[in-house]
Amino acid sequence: GWDRCLLVTRAAIRRVGLLDEMRPGDAPGALADFRRQAASLDFENVVDPETRLSATEHDAQPGQIESGAPERPCLLALVHEGGGGARFAVEDLLLILSSAFHCLLLGTGRNHWSLYEARDGAFKMRRYYAFPDSWRVDSVLDDDRSGVLEDVCRSFAVDLVNIHHLLGNHPEAVGLFRKLELPVIFSFHDFYALCPTSHLVDDKLAYCAGRCTEGEGSCAVNRDFFRGAGPVLKHRYVHEHRRRMQSALAQCSAHTAPSKTVFHRLEKFPGFNALSNLHIIPHGSRGERLELAADPAGAWPVRVLCPGNLNEAKGSRLIRRLTELNCARGQPLEFHFLGAGQNVFRSGESGAVHHGPYRRDEFDLWVEKIRPSFALLAPVCEETWSFTLSECWGCGIPVFASDLGALQERIELNGGGWLFAAG
Repeated sequence: GWDRCLLVTRAAIRRVGLLDEMRPGDAPGALADFRRQAASLDFENVVDPETRLSATEHDAQPGQIESGAPERPCLLALVHEGGGGARFAVEDLLLILSSAFHCLLLGTGRNHWSLYEARDGAFKMRRYYAFPDSWRVDSVLDDDRSGVLEDVCRSFAVDLVNIHHLLGNHPEAVGLFRKLELPVIFSFHDFYALCPTSHLVDDKLAYCAGRCTEGEGSCAVNRDFFRGAGPVLKHRYVHEHRRRMQSALAQCSAHTAPSKTVFHRLEKFPGFNALSNLHIIPHGSRGERLELAADPAGAWPVRVLCPGNLNEAKGSRLIRRLTELNCARGQPLEFHFLGAGQNVFRSGESGAVHHGPYRRDEFDLWVEKIRPSFALLAPVCEETWSFTLSECWGCGIPVFASDLGALQERIELNGGGWLFAAG
C-alpha cells in the first residue's frame, strides 16, 4: 500500500485525465505518467512533509465511502467595477447560484481588478490585483492581466466562465479562457459589443442605434473608464472594436440577454447576426409586489418619481423641458428626483424635490416616504432591461416611459404603464 495521500485538483483532472485511465492496475506507473503530463501543462507538484493523517474509529471500512458535502463546480463571472444594472444583475445571480456553485466575481477596473467570493449571502474579497498600466479600450490583453486570469482559473479550479461585461478587460480574454479549455457564456447588458459608448449615444447626445451619425465629434462614454487621450470612436476605432468583439463572441459557447431588444439590435450588423445558441433570460424580480403608489384623483400637486442616474442619455433634456412647462402652468406636478448624478437640475427648480442617491434595499422606503402616483423613465436610447422599471413595478407605481428597447417590450407585454415618443 501507499504511505501518503495525494490531493489532485479538479482542474488538473479535467485537463490531464483520471489516474486509473492511464495504467489500470499500475498505480505507481499511472502516478508517474500523471505527474509528467501535469508538469507539461504547467501544474506544480507540491510535497508537504509536515501534514500527517491518522486512522480513527470513524475511518471508512474497505468497500465503503463516507458521505459528505458534494464538491461544487466553480463559476467565474466577470463584470466591470462601474456599478449600475450589469453589476446588480451579476450579484443577484451569483448569490442565488451560490448554493449550487462556488461563485467567484472578478470586478475589472482601469488600474485594478478585485476578486470576490459569494458566501453567506454577501461578497467577500479574496484577491486584489493592481496594474502598472491603465486600461485603454484600444489596447490588447497584456501579460499582467492575462496572468491574473490564468491564476484565478487554476487556483480556484474554475469550471465555467460567464462574461457580463468587458469594460476594464479585453475581448482577447475569451480566447485565453478557450485555451484553458473552459466554456464561456457571454451575457449582454448593453450594446458595448457594438460600440464602446455602450448606450449608442453620439457626440450630440442623440441616439445613433449603432450607425455613426454625420460629422466628427467625441461621443458620450463612461468617464470612469475613458480618461485622458484615447482613440476617436466615431467613424474610426468603433469598426476595429466591433471586429474584436465579433471574434470574441464567435468563440463563446452560448449568449444570453435579458430581453429580445438586444438580439434585435445585434442582428442588424454583419457578423453579429451569425451568433448562435442565443437565450433570452429575463432578470429576476422581487417576490412580493407592494402597493405604495398614491391615488392621483383629487391630488394637488400630483407627485411624479424620476428614479435612477439621470443624464442626457437617460432623458434629462426632456425632463427639464417638462419641469419648465410644469412651472408655467402652476405646477400641477411635483417631480421627485431619486438617484445619483442628478446635478443636471438645480435644487428647487420648477418645484422639483431632490433626494440624492439611494441604495437598492432602500428604494421601497423612499417610495413610501414620497408616495408618488407615477414614475417617469425617459431615456433617449434603448435599454436592455431597466432595473428602475422593475423597482417601480415592485412598488406598484405605473410608469410613463420612452417607446424604445426593453421599456417598450416589457410594457407592451405586461402593461403597467404608458409609452411616449422618445427624444
